[in-house]
Amino acid sequence: MPGDGEFPEFASSISGHARAIRDKLDQSAQLSLNKVLDLLADDPDKYLHRTTRLDEQSNLYLYSHPSPRIEVTYKLDRDGKKIYFMHFAVPQFAESKLVFISYSHKDKEWLEKLTKWLSGFDDDDRVRIWSDENINAGDDWREEITDALSAARVAVLLVSQDFLASKFIKENELPPLLKAREQGELDVLWIAIRESTYEDTAIERYQAANDPKVPLDSLQPPEQDATLKSIYKQIKAALER
Repeated sequence: MPGDGEFPEFASSISGHARAIRDKLDQSAQLSLNKVLDLLADDPDKYLHRTTRLDEQSNLYLYSHPSPRIEVTYKLDRDGKKIYFMHFAVPQFAESKLVFISYSHKDKEWLEKLTKWLSGFDDDDRVRIWSDENINAGDDWREEITDALSAARVAVLLVSQDFLASKFIKENELPPLLKAREQGELDVLWIAIRESTYEDTAIERYQAANDPKVPLDSLQPPEQDATLKSIYKQIKAALER
């Protein structure tokens, strides 16, 4: 079955036209494009939800990558295990700055309060705020989360006891985020929203964006707003680093 990973990587080649397009891109854009080409050569059927078949007879496809925006037109020879890249489009390439928010669904009200303050990024097309609310019905949610984790520049953790007790967060979100933090690939900011036993977890090693001794739920509305504004500024500074 397509996408089951049982076939070897496809041999790839690039048309002269596509190569000329790639060579005109800056180094950052070329690196992003090459990563996309490697994904397609590894398993062209893995991302069918992003792929449109343009021509049945010639097996011509268009793959659209969400972040950064990259479009790849290619032909596929399944019998010969070959993929031929014909054209690239990298419209208005700018490195995407994704803020990944990890939270317990029991703390959704705090997600809403934080994202209200992060609306300050709305005028910057490079910044994307991502939480699992971005997952649409029918999407492969595990794949969407994995993609967002790999693209994140800043991770924001809304820490409460429900957050710490979440098996999904402990097994699927925290390990890759903290590993990327240790490797210097992203910043991790955590917010104490309610009392928790954070001191007995790996999170304790990282700087909190607010005073953990005074979690957000213990503050009056004006103090909450002042703290959330400070957190917004810290996230902005992390994105600019």
